[in-house]
Amino acid sequence: MSAALLRADGVSRVILVAHGFDLPRATAEFADAGIVTISAPTGIPAEQSGVILLDFVPSAAALQTSYYALYELFAGIQYRIGGGQGSRVEVPAR
Repeated sequence: MSAALLRADGVSRVILVAHGFDLPRATAEFADAGIVTISAPTGIPAEQSGVILLDFVPSAAALQTSYYALYELFAGIQYRIGGGQGSRVEVPAR
């Protein structure tokens, strides 16, 4: 829905700031709407050196990462099934 507002103001290119997990889908949605994006990902984890045994122990951080991954997996499937239109929510008129 942002694309319609941007085009109405004559904007055709934006800097897209989004979480790294969301960026591929968000970029595709803006491209489908005719808006060129310059990606600015956030929430990118710092590189870690090596693997330690504790990496395989369940944790709240791992659960959060799983949430992001599953959210984007299902959102990407919905986006593809929906014909590249993303989620459209109709707001009833008052």
